[in-house]
Amino acid sequence: MVYSYQKELIIIVLTVDKLLSMKILISCNMGLQHFYFVSSILQKYFVSDEIAIIFQTHLVSKKQKKSFLQRVINHIPVIPYFYFINRRERKNKLEYHRYYKGKILSLHEIQNRLGSEKVLLTKNINSEDATSFLKKFNPDVFILQGGKIIKDNFINNLNCQTFHLHSGIVPWYRGGKSTFWNIYNNRIQDVGVTIQDIDSGIDTGKIYITDYINDIDEKDNEFTLFIKIQEKGLYWIQELIESKKLNKNIKANKVEEKGFNYTSSMITPKKILFVETNTRSTIKKYLRIKEELNKTRYPIINCLLEK
Repeated sequence: MVYSYQKELIIIVLTVDKLLSMKILISCNMGLQHFYFVSSILQKYFVSDEIAIIFQTHLVSKKQKKSFLQRVINHIPVIPYFYFINRRERKNKLEYHRYYKGKILSLHEIQNRLGSEKVLLTKNINSEDATSFLKKFNPDVFILQGGKIIKDNFINNLNCQTFHLHSGIVPWYRGGKSTFWNIYNNRIQDVGVTIQDIDSGIDTGKIYITDYINDIDEKDNEFTLFIKIQEKGLYWIQELIESKKLNKNIKANKVEEKGFNYTSSMITPKKILFVETNTRSTIKKYLRIKEELNKTRYPIINCLLEK
């Protein structure tokens, strides 16, 4: 039996939920880590909020049967570039499969849950179809992880708060594969996440939050470090969304320093071999003098802690 005061309480709760409801637009690539990104946000906000997704498909390659020569190139060290790049990718996929297995929704499951009209697959987020999708959905929040550089034609139609999860401390680790460069530079203390506003540059938007990873252990590698960064980034994005729902003032900080932009072309077989060979010793060294090295970290930024 439901008493009248219980009915009133239920009505109040539903009314508050409706008032706090938001339209959240997500964009990302289609790797395992990106499906985990989407799945985590859906798990948190699917019931209370309206969600749409733009999947960027430019990195998705069609499965083709490889010739004998291609298979040889990918598995022998005689041709070092192909050998090391492909070996690194295989290690990447192995670590991601270990962690994300059973934790992610498939594309089909996401489309069924949201409705196919709420999921756009596009090779180019700056295309007309992506911009039209954005305008039609008209989000309160736009969340990004990975993907192409977003240009002004899309940005100019983002009339909302934007949160970009970047797996490095901006501006010193702009571009991709930040954990690779953390190890290569012998700066494990710099492993961390940035949540920033979106502009048309490469990780040059104003910063909401930077935070470091403190639960590093000697079994970590560049891929497990990324997973830890992503988990912390998802935590902070959820905190930012909750703050926005409560109409708290969320102010991003302008990036003053130029920092450094790392590109994929900078990752060479020699550097891959160096990172593979030295990851364990570099992390062990960091753990031995962790407190001392952490003092050399760049100052953190956190708009949620600022008065």
